[in-house]
Amino acid sequence: IKGRVTPQGSRAMSPSQSEQTPEAAAEAQAATLELALASHQAGALDEADRLYRQVLQANPNEASALFLYGLFNVEQGRPDIAEPLLVQAAELRSDIAEIHAALASLRQSQDRNDEAITGYRTVLALQPDHLFALTSLTNILLARGFGSLDDVDGAIAVCEAAISLSPN
Repeated sequence: IKGRVTPQGSRAMSPSQSEQTPEAAAEAQAATLELALASHQAGALDEADRLYRQVLQANPNEASALFLYGLFNVEQGRPDIAEPLLVQAAELRSDIAEIHAALASLRQSQDRNDEAITGYRTVLALQPDHLFALTSLTNILLARGFGSLDDVDGAIAVCEAAISLSPN
């Protein structure tokens, strides 16, 4: 720790460290998160992992960091780490469709289709033209077969919505 030595021999924080404004701290965390994402995208995975953890250690409720670190862990084949991160991000920012889409996709990849369906429906409630959610939901409904007329009608409606957004 940088600082001056006090008479008792311990170190005191320098004024710039101990008096950092909340705005300055938020800016520093945002810069670190941007660097983590850039490292992630560049394939510097150890650095990205370290930086995501650094941001979350400073602010465990930073929804963007939770989301991005969750995606990072999905990509690294660590769904057991990714899921609680994505769940927490979704709880903090229930208004962001992409967070719900990532969580639904993770659950779909684990054959937890009822949970994935619920997640994709949440995405579509937030963003009705979310093509990924529409096609993923359609795929689940078609793959599971139709247990009732409601399932058929629901699958047709989802298919029609997806086709209208991407006719090719």
